[in-house]
Amino acid sequence: MGHWIYDFQTLITGLLAVGAAFYAARFAQKQVNAANSQIEVAREQIAVAKTQSDHERGARLRAARASLPTTLSSICEFAQEAGKTLHAAWPSAAKLYPEDHHSNSVQPVKADLPLFPYELLESLERIVELTDAEDVAERIESILREAQIFSARTRPLVAGTDINTDLLAIHIIQAAALYARAESLFTYARRKTPGVNSANLWDRVFAALTLMRVDDPAVLKEAQRQRELGLPPGEADSVEPD
Repeated sequence: MGHWIYDFQTLITGLLAVGAAFYAARFAQKQVNAANSQIEVAREQIAVAKTQSDHERGARLRAARASLPTTLSSICEFAQEAGKTLHAAWPSAAKLYPEDHHSNSVQPVKADLPLFPYELLESLERIVELTDAEDVAERIESILREAQIFSARTRPLVAGTDINTDLLAIHIIQAAALYARAESLFTYARRKTPGVNSANLWDRVFAALTLMRVDDPAVLKEAQRQRELGLPPGEADSVEPD
C-alpha cells in the first residue's frame, strides 16, 4: 500500500511538473509573440517614417532642381563676362606684336571684373545635400571650388596689378572652365538626364572660349597644352584655394 501511495505521489508530482513546464513554455511563447509583434510594429513605423522622409526630401529636391537652370545661367553669365573682361585687359602690345612679346614679362593689368553671384550658393548647396546623383554633387562642389579660387586669384586685377600674360591666359581658361562646369549641368537641371552631361569637359572649355571670342594663340595654346597633359580644366580639381 505504501508503495502505491509513493508511486501515486510521484505520478502527481511528475504531472504537475509537466503542467508547470507546459504553462511556462506557453507563457514564454506569448512573450516571444508579443515581442515579435512589437518589433513588426516598430519596423512598420520606421518604414512609414522613411517613406515620409523620402517623399519630403524628394519634394525639396524637385523645388531646388526647378530653380537650378536660373542659377546655372547666372553662373555662366558671370563666367562669360569675366572671360571677356580678362581678354579685353590683354596688354595692347602683346596683341599688336605677339611675336615680340615675351609671355613671362610682367605688365600692369587692370580688369573691372564682375562679382560672383554668391547669393546663389545656397541653392547649389541644397542640391548637394538632397541629391542621390554622386556625379551631380561632385560637379556642383567643383563649381563652388572653381568660383572661390577664381575670385581669389583675380581679385587683385580689379584694383590693378602687375602680371604676365601666361598667368592672364590661365585666368581666362579658368573662367571658361567655370562656364563649362556649370553648362554641363543644364540637362540635369531640365530633367533631361539623371546626372551630369557626359560630353568632354575640355570640349566645353574650348566652346566657352569661342563664345567669349577668345582667339589669342597664347590662350588657346595654353589650353591645348593643359589638355594634352591630362590636366582637368581650371583649378577646382587640382589645387586648394589660397
